Amino acid sequence: MSDRYAPVNNPDNHYLAAYIGVSAGKSLLVNRSGVVLGQTSRGLFLRVETENLVFVTLEPFRGPLTINIEGGDSWLEADYRGLPFEIIEGGVYFPQHGTLFKVDQAESWQPPLPTASPDPALLRRGRIAAVVEKLRPRLSSSPFCEYLARLTGIQAACPQTNRLQMDGIEKVDRGLKVADVAQVITGVRALLGYGPGLTPSGDDVVAGMLLGLSRYPGGRYSGSKPGSIPTGLSAEELIQKINPIAAQATTLLSRNILANAACGWADERLIYSLDGIMAGVPDVDTCASYLAMWGSSSGIDSLIGMTLAVWGD
Repeated sequence: MSDRYAPVNNPDNHYLAAYIGVSAGKSLLVNRSGVVLGQTSRGLFLRVETENLVFVTLEPFRGPLTINIEGGDSWLEADYRGLPFEIIEGGVYFPQHGTLFKVDQAESWQPPLPTASPDPALLRRGRIAAVVEKLRPRLSSSPFCEYLARLTGIQAACPQTNRLQMDGIEKVDRGLKVADVAQVITGVRALLGYGPGLTPSGDDVVAGMLLGLSRYPGGRYSGSKPGSIPTGLSAEELIQKINPIAAQATTLLSRNILANAACGWADERLIYSLDGIMAGVPDVDTCASYLAMWGSSSGIDSLIGMTLAVWGD
């Protein structure tokens, strides 16, 4: 090891990772350096050479892009914004601070496959409505509140939705019903990039839809009727058409989240909420709690996307 890595030998600047998500692990294998894209009170967003993102955080919730650090938060007291880092044997190293995030003993994480078959559509719809009811005080934070309230029959004070984006959701809905790729993509085009933040609300809707389609293929139809055969569009088919649109329309973080959602990978709060809707475990209270934790409106927007994928007909 060259002399420039000497500060790595300082154990005071070592921070151990408990888990590393499947996509984060792949990014560290194929890249050698990168730069900090952003810093929040929760952690660091790292951009590597291949335009993939890795999120280093103290939070306990696991995700495909996430490195979960345990045993100390003093590293967050420093300013990492815009700093370069190096990917070396055993971890991620910041020369300017002498900080090393050690991942060589971290447990690799990716979402486990569903353990239960989807319940009939009527039960799933009932759970969605129950989750929305639990989230009612927060619904107005989403620009798509009106759609979710109307779908579930929940009374809520909603901001007026932009007509173009509402039409986009309705196009996605109609396209999924008849397995019309072109109509779904037309709707997605109206949604991507809509809203503020690193993951705009429209992106969260699309990611939720892709996650639902990928984790429960044919979930919109399976269980709708006894003996029904799952049919419909695949997340893999859709992401191939969504990627070039997203590259022009939205943020790098959103593009990474969309690509992972199409593989059936997402933060475990979203995974477990989707599983709870589909099969009843975890329960409605837990699902609502997890979704409420996922950003100011991202959990609700993601729920809308999941609902588009698994509502049932």
